[in-house]
Amino acid sequence: LSSRVAPLPEYNAMFDVHLRQLWMNPKIKAGMQSAGFLDEQGRAVDVDAHRRKLYVIEQELAQADCVERHRAMEKERRLRDRQVLAKRQEMQEKHLRHVSALRDERRRKWEAARERDANRSTSGLPAREQ
Repeated sequence: LSSRVAPLPEYNAMFDVHLRQLWMNPKIKAGMQSAGFLDEQGRAVDVDAHRRKLYVIEQELAQADCVERHRAMEKERRLRDRQVLAKRQEMQEKHLRHVSALRDERRRKWEAARERDANRSTSGLPAREQ
């Protein structure tokens, strides 16, 4: 005799021949069907296999949600980046217009001052006699 521990055989009441009459009862059958233990044809559903299948489907849906969330975040980031670049370009152009206006104003003042100096230097000279 072996003294090793042997696992007990797995019992499934759905397949017990002594309970077959119970499972044939229409009320019991309808209750089992609504609880998800029987499919539409009245066959027993392996709840553990079904649960594993649902877990896999749930994981795939979660992964798809994650991918969709990342895609949406990436789209928002790209939109924000485009807006920032457009704003930077706009500010750069505004700065260049401002610098150009300053240069024009300084050039105009410098030319006006040069013209005044030229008029002063020639107005101080005695008039030429011919």
